[in-house]
Amino acid sequence: MTDVMRILAPVAGLLGLAACGGGGSSATLPGSFGNLGMDAPPSQLSELRLNSLTSAGRDSGTLNHSTTSISGQTDLSGTLNADYSQVTTLGGVVTLSKSAGAVYARVFDDAGQIGVIGVVTGSGNLPTDTTANYSGASTVTINDTAALYELSGNASVTANFGASGGTASVTLNGLNGTRDDGGSVTNVSNAATILITGSAINAQGEFTGGTASVTGSLAVTSNNVATVRHVGQTFGPDAAEIGGVLGLSNSAGLQVQGRYLTTKN
Repeated sequence: MTDVMRILAPVAGLLGLAACGGGGSSATLPGSFGNLGMDAPPSQLSELRLNSLTSAGRDSGTLNHSTTSISGQTDLSGTLNADYSQVTTLGGVVTLSKSAGAVYARVFDDAGQIGVIGVVTGSGNLPTDTTANYSGASTVTINDTAALYELSGNASVTANFGASGGTASVTLNGLNGTRDDGGSVTNVSNAATILITGSAINAQGEFTGGTASVTGSLAVTSNNVATVRHVGQTFGPDAAEIGGVLGLSNSAGLQVQGRYLTTKN
């Protein structure tokens, strides 16, 4: 697989495959990621991926819980192990890890690709006319033309849910890690803050885009990043969790790639 970043998101209770950009109604109550049960109905899989800083896409598939097999488009065909901690595809074995106390989703890092996989909320199960706050963890890589930063830190999301979707704002901060300028590697703390506002949530709990800023002790920063590739998803019943991946860049050479997973406060 050649994706830089991706989200694989199973929708519990959906039969068959949905088209790219997926939709359709979901089961009343998705199960948790690790104990859906062998008799659970098939789950639709929707893969959101960032091929590069300027190219995003979506694939679809179906998870059969009785056989733990995944069928669908090439990138999604494979099998999960018994406790859903590894997925084997044509590209190899990917380890799934718990993060931020999430029950309905997992994160992964695989050969330069980072992402989130989980049981999505689905159409008809989103909250309505309410604001929800989420907190969790993030992983970020930044190239500011002077150095490469490998960072991890906090993530927070504010989601304003309306009658059939809403908007989301995402903040990644407290980012600590290393700075590599090609000659030396040093530890850094609070190196950057990333803010994405105005991401539109659709009726399936998917959201994209937004307006982004990147600030901090970087050689290049931006209060309005020119290119924003941001895809996210609500997970679990009543949008219990939110995760996403992002790719940001501008003409001055700033490049940001990241992943986050949060749970409702």
